[in-house]
Order: sequence, then structure tokens, then C-alpha cells
Amino acid sequence: MDAGLDDAGTVDVDAGGPSLLDQMDAFLQANEEDGVTRDPRALSYPTEEIRLTVAPQILGYAALWSARGDPRYAEEVESRARFLVEHIDEAVSGGPFDGMLAYALLAAWEITGDAETRAAGALLVDACLALPDSDTILNGGLMCAMGLAKHHALFGDAPSFDRAARIVDSLASYRNPDGSFPHWCPGSTDVHYSAWMGMELALLADEIEHGSIDENLAAISAFLEARIGPTGEPTYEEGADRFWSLGSGCGTDYDTRGWVNELGYEALVLERTGSSESDAVLAFLESQADGGAVPDKWAFPHAADDPVHEWSVGDPSIVRTSVVFWSLAAAYGR
Repeated sequence: MDAGLDDAGTVDVDAGGPSLLDQMDAFLQANEEDGVTRDPRALSYPTEEIRLTVAPQILGYAALWSARGDPRYAEEVESRARFLVEHIDEAVSGGPFDGMLAYALLAAWEITGDAETRAAGALLVDACLALPDSDTILNGGLMCAMGLAKHHALFGDAPSFDRAARIVDSLASYRNPDGSFPHWCPGSTDVHYSAWMGMELALLADEIEHGSIDENLAAISAFLEARIGPTGEPTYEEGADRFWSLGSGCGTDYDTRGWVNELGYEALVLERTGSSESDAVLAFLESQADGGAVPDKWAFPHAADDPVHEWSVGDPSIVRTSVVFWSLAAAYGR
């Protein structure tokens, strides 16, 4: 796909991405309150809600500021980073997922220069460095790696680079022969979490150079390319093979099919690796959007007694819109 900036400084791509990206920006603005856009649902796990709304909004606006240089985007980053600093105790989970918060805070500091933002990000980097290797595996480990890599890129911190590289190198023992990765259970395969890990790796490649980043990203891209159907909708079955966690043997997981944020991950991974399938994914993603917002899921609804049901019924969903906004800004806002 040919993606770049036109003379006006706006994103110029040939599928649904650019208009959808700007529509999502407008939707987030219309629903903003006190400098941040939160999901109105009283969702369980508030740390997860903050991580999936505030952090992606920071990172999406940071990407747009870097590409377009519009001071408004810097203001959007600043207001959300201020919220995150002020509510850090609500946002921190105490595990590797906090690396995504560190990544967002450090990206915000790079724009704002705010000392409190840098200090909060540095504390979360230290927390990632202190985690045992057993806690920094697969997609969670890569969240820590994003924060560590950003810390190294900004400040030249050698321990941060070394730990990020070690996390990426650990992926080899989990990668399936088809290039996919499990969510939790080794040997199972999962389109959704493979795509998310591909996005994490693509963003890591923006911060540090390390050979196994590109190796794993290429493997994931090849796997995803084979899973995109003719309309751009991901396919989770082929013959007797199943490509989601529960279906491929991880009985303790949830149904990872049909979450709209997966489409954003796939679009970014396939765009970064030069796959023409990114066009189809973007077209399917655009078909799910309405007024710059997307729902939680496009298919595979969860039963009312499923613990994830409350996370799956938002339409529109601030959570999924925020994450897709970040994905598209990272893919096309450079």
C-alpha cells in the first residue's frame, strides 16, 4: 500500500484508513470530558479500561503529532497524560501490562517535556525491569518491551534495551510452525493475539534495532496474510484446523474471535510488512464503523453469563475505537 502525507499534511492512503482515522479523531473529540475520552460503561477491571482507552489515545495522538505537527495533537496528548499521571494508582495493575502505560507516558513526555509524566513512566519501566522472566512472555511481555524500548530510545538506557531484547528473543520458544503464537497455552494458536503481538513488534521496531523483532514480525505477517478472507474478514477455521485459542486446545481461555480491534492490529502489521492484504482488511474495518466509531465485536457474540460479555456489547465502543484509532495512526500517521 502506498501511504504517506500529502501537501496539506494529512494522511494520504488509498483504502478506508485516512477518512476513518480522522472520523475517529472527531468521535473521540465529541465524547471527550475533562481532557480524556472514557468508556461510559461501568466495566469491571478499571485498570484495563484505562489501559485500553487513555493509553491508546495518547499514543494515537502522539503518532499524529509526529506526522502532522498540528499543536492540537500535542494538546490532546498532554491532557490525557495529565489524567493518567493523576490516576496512576487506578491504572496500574502490577504486572507486565503496565509496560503499555510506560510506553504511553514516555511518548507523551517526548512531546510535552513534563517532569511528572517522565517520572511516572520511569517508575513503570523500573517495575518491568524488576519482573521475573516468567512474567514477561508473549503479548504481556511485549507490552513491557515497548516501554523498555521507548526508555532506551529516549535515554540510551542499556538495561532497558537488554531486557526488551531478551523478551523478544523468548518468543522463539512459543512460535508455532505456521508463524502464529498462542495467547496462553503453548501449542495453541490465536489469530487475535498473534495480530496484537505483530503490532507490538512493529512498534518495537520503531524504537530499537534487534534482529529477532523483524524475524517474528515477518512470521506473524505471513500467518495473518493466509488468514484474511476475500472480503478482508479474518477466517478462524480451515478444514479441520482452528485458529483461535479455545478452538485450538486452550480450554481455559475466552473466545478471541470477532473483536474489532483485531482488524486494526492486522491492518498495521500487513501495512508495515508490505502486504496487499492490508487494503482488504481496511475495507472490512471501514464497513464496521459508523460515524467514526466501531463496536466491540463484529461477530461471535458472547453469552450473557460469559465474564467477558460486558466488554463485548459496546456499540459504539470507546474501548475498541480508541485502540483502532491508535493502530491506524501508527500505520498511516507516520
